[in-house]
Amino acid sequence: MKIRILLLFIFIFLNLKSQIISGKIMSEETKLPIPYARIGIENSELGTTSDENGVFSIDLSKSNKGQNIKIEVGGFKPYLNSVESFLLENNKTFYLADRILNIEQVVLIPKKLVSKNWGINAKTKKIVHLQPSKKSTRYFKRTCTSVCSREKN
Repeated sequence: MKIRILLLFIFIFLNLKSQIISGKIMSEETKLPIPYARIGIENSELGTTSDENGVFSIDLSKSNKGQNIKIEVGGFKPYLNSVESFLLENNKTFYLADRILNIEQVVLIPKKLVSKNWGINAKTKKIVHLQPSKKSTRYFKRTCTSVCSREKN
């Protein structure tokens, strides 16, 4: 009877132990810490971010061992592993490889600016506006006379 009670307490203790994992995320190329990386369980709301020094801490006690844990940050290839393998790793420093994208060169060529006359007729010096009528959907023509202060030479 005492052996059963002892086994029960050991079983309960093993199930209740928290699985808070701490680690550090670093760049594989520069060996510098990667700040603000996202660490989380795929298809779950469980996750955290690393601090300025790449250090993180995540509680995996509520996660299923068959789920995947993902570490990702912009500009680096994501790290993907199962929670069970993640817990068994002795080294909790994760190195992420740089994601290099080759972008083709873009050449901008300016066009010559062309001056256009939008609505002012040089002969009549009038501006024509089309405005909707308040009572119907028809448009009526409204002509405004503009005063031109400069004259062409």
